[in-house]
Amino acid sequence: MKPTSLLTSAKAFLSCASLPLSVFGQLSAAPNLAQMQRQPPHIVLPNDSTQAAIENLRAPNVHPGYEERLRTFGQFIGVWDMDIKLFNEANQIVYHQPGVWMFSWILDGRAIQDVIVGPPKSDPAHGERGIGTTIRYYDETTKRWHITFMAATGPIYIHLEGGQKGDAIVLEGKDMDGSALRWMFTEITPGSFHWRGYTSPDNGKTWRLEQEMFAKRRAPVKTEERSAWWRRNDLRGLEWAHLQRTDNG
Repeated sequence: MKPTSLLTSAKAFLSCASLPLSVFGQLSAAPNLAQMQRQPPHIVLPNDSTQAAIENLRAPNVHPGYEERLRTFGQFIGVWDMDIKLFNEANQIVYHQPGVWMFSWILDGRAIQDVIVGPPKSDPAHGERGIGTTIRYYDETTKRWHITFMAATGPIYIHLEGGQKGDAIVLEGKDMDGSALRWMFTEITPGSFHWRGYTSPDNGKTWRLEQEMFAKRRAPVKTEERSAWWRRNDLRGLEWAHLQRTDNG
């Protein structure tokens, strides 16, 4: 080995020896640029700790100052009775059942989450109910809505973006198989709306109606016990459970 090579190796070894201990997996002191608060943030802590996440997720109203920017989907807050239809590629109705779509404020009123419930496709009269949920968040920078839908009984996981276009709300994205999707809210009034879901196998050149729903707003139910009774008994998403809730709640 040449003397210069040996000298270079020695310098490299000494330089590694002078590195902080954190390089070798041990912690080194870091400058503290933020003062830690003495108390954790305020939370809602229910008696049943398994419900703590849900209790802190939901919000009683829109966050102050967010009313106008969240109005696009904020107008749907409440419970809607749905007339749901699914279509095959020949435009034939292959599913036609009632459902319920519920919208609520979440994350201190800065976003919206909805839950949609309906009878299963396989056995609408006796099977377990179908249920899915959507998170709806408005990006103030891009002025676009981002929504993520998940159907637990699917499984389906879809992300779309969009917003208000004239009198309609239009959201676009990709299905799980890569085909284009377009979801639309139209004919919107305080008490009703029309929802349509389109799919495109050719990246938007042609569109096919895949799903259609007509919504009517349900009168608010303010008795908490009635709501709890509905959650315990409406396991199949059937209308008889709604009547049971009203009569026995």
